[in-house]
Amino acid sequence: MKIQLSASKINQTAPYKVYFCSDTSFDFKSDNGSEFQIGFTEDCMISESGVYQFYIQNKTKTPSLRDIKLKKNDYCCD
Repeated sequence: MKIQLSASKINQTAPYKVYFCSDTSFDFKSDNGSEFQIGFTEDCMISESGVYQFYIQNKTKTPSLRDIKLKKNDYCCD
């Protein structure tokens, strides 16, 4: 099973503009300059296929202040 993510669909409701990075990940930059990568990675330890982990990585490794745009939960989509 392949995950299909669309930057244009995510950007309809996302607090920050996300940019396509790979088939399963996107990058974005917060207002304070921190750069993040978000995405999914296949988890073969739980099952041989069809199980994924969601991750958020701070690429700049700079402290990310409490960001109200990231805290809000009304950006989810169906």
